[in-house]
Amino acid sequence: REAVKLLNGAGYRVVVVTNQAGMAKGSYGIEEFDALHQWIDERLAEVGAYVDAVYHCPHHPEGTVAELSVSCGCRKPMPGLLERAFSDWAGSADSSFLVGDSPTDIEAAERVGVQGFLYRGEGPLDNFIRDIISLDGSE
Repeated sequence: REAVKLLNGAGYRVVVVTNQAGMAKGSYGIEEFDALHQWIDERLAEVGAYVDAVYHCPHHPEGTVAELSVSCGCRKPMPGLLERAFSDWAGSADSSFLVGDSPTDIEAAERVGVQGFLYRGEGPLDNFIRDIISLDGSE
């Protein structure tokens, strides 16, 4: 929550781009996904933070839900979701960065010309974010 609030305060848009293979594998549906993100939004609001948008890829080529069991251009490391977010939000690769927890996240960032940072869960996320935005002079 503190990391998102830090980004909000520094003037960044916070956009979540997430693969959701569990949808294609039948583990959960859009209703559960939406409920989780509503819960996240409520927890963020408690500290005055917010996410501007959430984009998800429900596809996986090895899924069990027929209509979602496909290879697609939106599943990271493919750039589709990032391209959509840039289009929807008039974003620029020059003024953006991506924080991910997987090498595929960083590969997706590279494919759209965005600097990617791999967060391995070591130390508080807000400190990790503070270091990144200090690099670009925002703080």
